[in-house]
Amino acid sequence: MLYVSAIIAMEAYLLDNFLSAVNSDKVIFRKYIETTEHFRRQKIQLSNIFKESEGIDKRGRAYLTKLLWHRLSDVAKLYRDTLGIHFPKDMTQLLDAVQIRHDFVHRNGRTQTVKKLR
Repeated sequence: MLYVSAIIAMEAYLLDNFLSAVNSDKVIFRKYIETTEHFRRQKIQLSNIFKESEGIDKRGRAYLTKLLWHRLSDVAKLYRDTLGIHFPKDMTQLLDAVQIRHDFVHRNGRTQTVKKLR
């Protein structure tokens, strides 16, 4: 449980820190919206532009709260593209820790590979 909690604390920190940055600065929020692939793919009809712009804050925050913050490749891209913060190139140990947390939470501590019984 402590192991899982440590990873959850990391996820909470990453989300809270990012939300704090985008909530406190409209320039950062705009950069977040403009550089995030989820929003770049969306098409808006010109007749809906005002309605869409009025709800952009809510939609932007909703996307962040639904994001899986243990998917560090997605999180690293958000931090890099929005805040100019680069995560380490080699996050192997951290990614392994996230996988172990996943095994604890979803598989009662077992890995996906099942050992043969003798």
